[in-house]
Amino acid sequence: MAPLFRFALLSVLLAPLTYAAGANNATDSGLAPAVTSPLNFASSKWIWTSTTTTNALVALRKGFTPPLGKSLIAAEILITADNSFNLYVNGDYVGSGTPPAHGTTDTLLTDSSWRVKQGLPAGFESLSFDDTAWPVATVAGTYGAAPWDIVLIPSDPPVVGFDHAQWIWTDIVPASGKVPASATIILTADNSYTLYVNGVTVGSGGGIKTAQRYTVNFATPASEVVLAVLATNTAASVAGVIANMEINMVPSGRASCTAGAFLLTDAGWKSTKGAIPTGFEQPGFDDSAWPAVVAEETYAAGPNWGALTIQAVSPPVTV
Repeated sequence: MAPLFRFALLSVLLAPLTYAAGANNATDSGLAPAVTSPLNFASSKWIWTSTTTTNALVALRKGFTPPLGKSLIAAEILITADNSFNLYVNGDYVGSGTPPAHGTTDTLLTDSSWRVKQGLPAGFESLSFDDTAWPVATVAGTYGAAPWDIVLIPSDPPVVGFDHAQWIWTDIVPASGKVPASATIILTADNSYTLYVNGVTVGSGGGIKTAQRYTVNFATPASEVVLAVLATNTAASVAGVIANMEINMVPSGRASCTAGAFLLTDAGWKSTKGAIPTGFEQPGFDDSAWPAVVAEETYAAGPNWGALTIQAVSPPVTV
């Protein structure tokens, strides 16, 4: 079934920012917003049609014309719905990005000035669509009112952390048909490691209390991203590697838009020990005979390793 609007809450900051869209479960309660962007839901209203039909498809539209002498460059959008939604801007399905830090702004909120129509009229998301005959939206509640209460707003930009990653004692990341542009990697090992991305040495480090952060830029399109780690245990004790990699990719047929994917250390990785094969860090290396790693414990949830301090990012490496 296509995503639905049930009740919608939206705040749009029209500024020289990259298009961004976010979604949360509007039924979560008792959660305080945690956001670095000035955008919030403080003045937004929950809106819907005048008929609160269950399991209904609803189209909502809002137009904006910039002040005289101003031109629209981009928009930061903060949005959620009860239960789900598709979001379009000028007919395009929008993604997410990282905003610059300056520019003039206007704010567009969900309120009774929106227009709404039950069902999904063909082409309703297009810039030229005529919605003048649509009725205006019905305000179902002010932000913070029951049953939605306070909506958790994720940090912007998202912070890469080790939550849900597992210590393991690794290899291939499919690019999913999208073109990798850059990656952020946080990593450490008990006791030491050397990190490779697509055969290029990115850095070395290690430690049970600190992790290192790396930025990798992809110079040319790659059909796959290969993350390889040469890890060493220097003491007669437990050993492990933990990592998280965020890959920023450009979707096919889209400009000025990125899509992110995360790679965590887990039981899906492979490893070998002893004599390390020559070229193991290179794309195309055959690791099909390697056994799977052992997932020893989830980050900060087991007896061997606690929370880590993540060091400042190292200078970018191009691969």
